[in-house]
Amino acid sequence: MASLTNEILKDVALTNKLLRLVNTAHYSRGSSISTVSRAVTLVGFNGIRNMALSLVLLEHMQDKAHANLLKEEFLRSLMAGSIASELYSSRNESEEAFIGSMFQNLGRLLTEYYFPEEARAVRALTSAKEPVDEASASTTVLGMSYEELGIGISKAWNLPDTIQRSIRKPIGNPPATPSANVADRIRWVAVEANEMADVLLRSEPKDKAAK
Repeated sequence: MASLTNEILKDVALTNKLLRLVNTAHYSRGSSISTVSRAVTLVGFNGIRNMALSLVLLEHMQDKAHANLLKEEFLRSLMAGSIASELYSSRNESEEAFIGSMFQNLGRLLTEYYFPEEARAVRALTSAKEPVDEASASTTVLGMSYEELGIGISKAWNLPDTIQRSIRKPIGNPPATPSANVADRIRWVAVEANEMADVLLRSEPKDKAAK
């Protein structure tokens, strides 16, 4: 069971589908399910296999440039989750940090998948000679920020409250000491992990260490 859980956690899309599935009324029965290990127990091996097979469609997308951008976003989310999980010694909290960090940029990932032209327009605004931040750029193009989109979709999908909260980035400076509240700790770790993933993937090799 542990090995299967670890393999699922490596796949952003599969983790997403699994948590959506188990948080339907049929499985959750009123209680939120926020860890993959619990979800695997509920869904079973056959259910996991069927979800994994459905994700093979990404490999057969006709627009290869678009498919590559999606894979890059998946990789970035996976790397952020991996970084976050390494910062925890508690297995259960480590898994929630992994998932929270992956989902923090759900809005950007969904836009890239369903609205590639709009995603391209957002990237153009953030990389212009006088760039704007991603929140402003996505609001200009979509009428809402990536964060607001991600939160709205997570509610529609009935994802656990811990994941919904992790999508909303905390405001202000990071606390000097870890918060006593688990959800707040995960939100801050998710921010840190995603920033580190961006540096690792998008910085020049000579600049990575300093950044």
